[in-house]
Order: sequence, then C-alpha cells, then structure tokens
Amino acid sequence: MSVEGNVGRGNVGRAEHVRKAYDELTDALLGEVEESEEHVQKNVVEFLKYFKKAWTGYTYRRREKEPRYAIDIWNVYDAIVKNEPRTNNQSEIWHGQLKEAVRINHSPFYVIAKELQKQHANNNVLRNQFITDVVFKKKKVQADKDERISNVVRTFNIETVLGFLRHVSIAATAE
Repeated sequence: MSVEGNVGRGNVGRAEHVRKAYDELTDALLGEVEESEEHVQKNVVEFLKYFKKAWTGYTYRRREKEPRYAIDIWNVYDAIVKNEPRTNNQSEIWHGQLKEAVRINHSPFYVIAKELQKQHANNNVLRNQFITDVVFKKKKVQADKDERISNVVRTFNIETVLGFLRHVSIAATAE
C-alpha cells in the first residue's frame, strides 16, 4: 500500500466529505480575504491550491487526482471516534528516550546496538500488554483534552464545518 495518494475504494464517501468541507472553508476564507489587499488574496489562493493538491485531492481535466498525502493518514476523525491516539507522540517519546540513553553524538555502533536491544525488549513488553488489553492511564490534562475533542466530534455535522473547526480549536487549546 502506497503512502502517497491512496484514498482507497472504501473511503470514497469520506474523501467526498473532506473535499466538501475543504470547499466550504476555501469559500469562507476567500470571502474574508476579498476585503483585504490583492497580494494577500493571491498568496491565499496559492496556499489553497497547494493544500488541495497535497491534502484533499482535486479534479484535473474531469479526472479525480489523488492527494499527495492520503486522507487516511492525516484525518484523525476515525481515531477520535475509536478512542485511538491522535498523534505520533509515542514515536517522538521513543526517539527522545533513545537519544537521551545514547547521549553521545556520533556514538559507536555497539553503543547504539546495545540500546536498541534494550528498546526492543521494552517494546516486547509493551506489545504483550497491548495484546492482553492492559489499559494505559493517560495524564489528567490529556484525558480531559481528549474528552473535550471527543464531545465535539460526536456532534459533528458536515453542514457546520466552520463551527466544528472553531469548537475543535477551543477544545484542543483549553487547559
């Protein structure tokens, strides 16, 4: 399965919703920009073209073109509904721990190999915990943020995209 440009047959309906939401947002944004100077509008139009090519897909000569990054990769709606992690923070944490454990720039291969063996053992333990449904407790701040975002997602309506995005923004930034 290719990472780039793979929306897949089963996700066509969801891709249409994303494209419809994108079109609504661009119309609203361009409406706001029309009131400002022409060079700002040109920059916004260029940005929106880039965004459509990279993230939502577009129509070219009556043919649907896949986005550079498949919607499944960046759209976290399903992850929130299924109560899965929204980000790749776990991989960032792992990388930071590995970097901290090695602590030497350009360290010898055997030092890195030894640390990777330790990490592998830790990952086996975590995998076994995951398989046996061991529940990992989240920090209260993170759990509260997840709950606020989940509440907003449960009330999502494709017709109110701008309001939905405002609510998600508020829920994600509130402490």
